[in-house]
Amino acid sequence: MKFHFLLLSFLFCNANLYAQKSALSGTVTDAKDKQALIGVTVVIKGTSIGAVTDIDGKYKLDQIAAGTYNIECSYMGYEKMLFTGIKFKEGETKLLNIEMKTSAFTLDQNIVIIGQKPLIDVEDAKSVKQVGKDVIESAPNRSIQGILNTQTGVIQNPEGVHIRGGRTYETGFFIDDVSATDPLAGTGFGIDIGSNAIDNVEVNTSTSDVDFGNATAGVVNTKTRTGGNKFSASALVKHDNFGFNNNSRSSFNQTIAELSLGGPLMLRKSDHTPRLKYFISGKANFSDTYIKLPADQLYSSIYPNQTFWSPRQDNRWAIMTKWNYDLSQTRKLSFTYLKSLNINQDENMLRITGNDIGYLPGYQFEFLQTPDNANTFTHDANMQVVQFINTPKPTYSYRITISRLFVHLRADANGRSWRPEVVNAEFDPRSIVDFPTSTFNPMILSYL
Repeated sequence: MKFHFLLLSFLFCNANLYAQKSALSGTVTDAKDKQALIGVTVVIKGTSIGAVTDIDGKYKLDQIAAGTYNIECSYMGYEKMLFTGIKFKEGETKLLNIEMKTSAFTLDQNIVIIGQKPLIDVEDAKSVKQVGKDVIESAPNRSIQGILNTQTGVIQNPEGVHIRGGRTYETGFFIDDVSATDPLAGTGFGIDIGSNAIDNVEVNTSTSDVDFGNATAGVVNTKTRTGGNKFSASALVKHDNFGFNNNSRSSFNQTIAELSLGGPLMLRKSDHTPRLKYFISGKANFSDTYIKLPADQLYSSIYPNQTFWSPRQDNRWAIMTKWNYDLSQTRKLSFTYLKSLNINQDENMLRITGNDIGYLPGYQFEFLQTPDNANTFTHDANMQVVQFINTPKPTYSYRITISRLFVHLRADANGRSWRPEVVNAEFDPRSIVDFPTSTFNPMILSYL
């Protein structure tokens, strides 16, 4: 009986060992001139099976076990192609000829998926969620923090944004792959960005790549929009106060205004394709928040005598301009400028202390009866990014990035001098009697 069992096991193992393997072959050519491409990498995702095209553009993959696979084809200067759901039967030889289109080689890599998009990338150990501009534009929340708060594993509280329970300073914030973490606090976004300037937001809730430094909790990488081949413009205005609902609890007297423009400015003489593209966007968000007793006017010493920037209790401005210039087919230059200005009485904006200090709600409740005497905080941020990409050879490219993020944070006594000569108002909120109050009865003292 033991001999028969060993014999059956031997035959079964040999049957698997000598099972006929499948193969894949074909030719990779340029989609425009039909010329063979040399050195194109063709691999089967999730396996170690791969090949490089020869001088005739031919490749061959063998020793493929029966199953369903995704085939990836990549070549520098061309769009990466992914063929999904390719089925192999035992001993089958498939032919897959590939035509690749040249890529405009922008700052992002283009991937063309032929077939259905795979639900799971077997080679990607990260947990990445991308939020596109279509979702952002349809969302009721128009802030980047509000968008992040809707993602799985991300929690926002007065301290900042937490990913997978990590500390706020363990999350990396990037804009176009450039660090945008607040340089004063070391946590959160150092610059605000309008939702109409965002192309997509990538939220990585797992271990980050080496490109993003020591962000151990996760990474938030925001990609800004780029001008297209045709002129485009968009505008948005939202308001929740129509006069008849001033006292409504649902009205924060909030106004949101957005405007964006983009398109080409310079065309090539040969094929009339854009050589210079631009994109400009601006956003303004004003609100009296939930307190129902806002200050009459907020003042900032950064912009003295300019109350235009702070008409409400919470005032947020954000602008962006981005220019992409093609020096040649292989050399690209990009310049991005972002600016944000926030003026409000939220004391949580002053983040220049330790990372582990607990933060109370931002509103200064001590000044509830005299909001004009509360402190005003101003957060003025400017960011410039210059990126140069050169592809001297089809198999080699490099990128040079120069960036600068400058943040100006100011706390004021809402336009008053710190040492006024004449005290004509109540600056000590603790001396203001608030509810509940106690009745003074002198008769009680006579019994004491």
